Amino acid sequence: MLQLKKINESVYIIETKLRFISMNNYLIFGDKSTVLIDTGFAASKKEILRFFEKNKIDLNKIDIILNTHCHLDHSGKNKFLKSHTNAKLMIHEEDRAPVESFEGIRKQVGSFAYEYEEYWKQRLKWWNYEGGCKVDKTITDNEIFDLGNHKLKVIFSPGHTLGHCCFLLDEKILFAGDMGFESLWYGNARASLIDYIKTYQRLISLDLKMVLSGHLDPVEEGIKERYEKRLSQLLDRDKKILDLIKNGHNTIEKLVKLHITVKNRSTNLADRLWQDYGEKNQIYQHLNKLKQEGKIIKVEDRLTIVNEK
Repeated sequence: MLQLKKINESVYIIETKLRFISMNNYLIFGDKSTVLIDTGFAASKKEILRFFEKNKIDLNKIDIILNTHCHLDHSGKNKFLKSHTNAKLMIHEEDRAPVESFEGIRKQVGSFAYEYEEYWKQRLKWWNYEGGCKVDKTITDNEIFDLGNHKLKVIFSPGHTLGHCCFLLDEKILFAGDMGFESLWYGNARASLIDYIKTYQRLISLDLKMVLSGHLDPVEEGIKERYEKRLSQLLDRDKKILDLIKNGHNTIEKLVKLHITVKNRSTNLADRLWQDYGEKNQIYQHLNKLKQEGKIIKVEDRLTIVNEK
């Protein structure tokens, strides 16, 4: 069920409560423009239209649709909502291709999309994927949208995806997408651990009053400390992997079996395949980072024996 929750006079959450997670999309009402951030509505088309009608929100007054990133739980209803509004769809260039085509999604996911074709198609079906949606404009770091009584700034924040962006309202409220305090995930082909770390360092430097993320409740207290904790978790994984290599877990296969980065494994076989694939990608990213730092050597591919330097 879709619910509308008020943050202040201009900002509202459109929340869908699922069994284990919430899906959050956001409306910002400005004097000059109205912005919808993300379109990951876990609801049918009829439910979505009924929701807007019930809450007396005129879809035609939405001028801009901003995607924080390309994942379907944030962009899945782009095509539908664009067809019912006058809005321009915008996203960073690095995440454009997965929004515009199925082939772009394949490349975003990586070889998993090819190795487990039927499973991946089931995931797309669950999201009622209707095909790609043309992006009207790509956005860039520090770009500012003048909404009249508000200013909305693009904070390029890669990591979870290569084109992930947060949006900063009036230098106070951060619409964080999946670079808030959700589970750490850099398991796709087009994600980056190194960028994740840099983004967290940047977000820590901001004087934020509130963080509104893609799947969690609003956060107002301890924002800097929470980001520092997430950063520490990423760096601690490096240390753990180095210790494991020292103690004989010196291949990617051995490290992946330990599930260092993906702890809560699903009981569903198909979901476990996805988690295992993500674990493999994430371990590889840590090894690549450690190689760049000169802490390990001879990482030529994902299955090469890793030796301590």
